[in-house]
Amino acid sequence: MRDEEAVKRAVQNTVKWVVEEKRYTNVLLEIDNECDVRAYDHEILKPGRVPELILLPKETSLTPAGWHELQRRQHSNLELL
Repeated sequence: MRDEEAVKRAVQNTVKWVVEEKRYTNVLLEIDNECDVRAYDHEILKPGRVPELILLPKETSLTPAGWHELQRRQHSNLELL
């Protein structure tokens, strides 16, 4: 992807597609699996900043009010719940 904004838009567009277009209600989104891969160019895809990307669907206005979110990411000493 071109830049970090493109990565963020990809997450937001995926949430929009799942919620508004497909109307799925029981969904698990996997965001940035294996964030310790050295091939990633953008800092937001690396361990130090991946929590920003994981929290993005919850922060977006596209997320319906009734959703229950459990977000957990473990990587070395990083745990986000």
